[in-house]
Amino acid sequence: MTIIERIADELARISPETTIYTENQPNGFDEPCFFISRAGNAVLKPELFDYETRKIPFQIVYFPPEKNANEALDEMEALLMDNLTVLPDFAYLRNREFSVDTSEHTLTCDFDLVLRMYKPDSSLKQRSLDLNARTNARTNARTKGNNRE
Repeated sequence: MTIIERIADELARISPETTIYTENQPNGFDEPCFFISRAGNAVLKPELFDYETRKIPFQIVYFPPEKNANEALDEMEALLMDNLTVLPDFAYLRNREFSVDTSEHTLTCDFDLVLRMYKPDSSLKQRSLDLNARTNARTNARTKGNNRE
């Protein structure tokens, strides 16, 4: 599952009746809707022992219905401020910023996902283990029983 799919799942949980887009639409969006996209450059910070911190910026734009658009923007802003805080079992949303543009009728939510990642080790690992051991029938009989002599 991609990060954008995780964001879409969380938006669908918060506002199930709202359409969610992850790609531009040639014929425009059906409102009300969300549009999810990346919002800038990812920043990588190396750490010890092959770990690194990745800060990935995202943006969600909400387009309200035409009727009572300003009221819908305010309601959605409050709903997202209260509920869009974490992607379950994945990451917290950091540096959340909300901006309402009443002339364009949009609500924009910018945030960062900060992920601590470990580089995969692709070196050759031990595939099998050969054991060459002698067994003593008397010892095996004693250990398989109730160990009383």
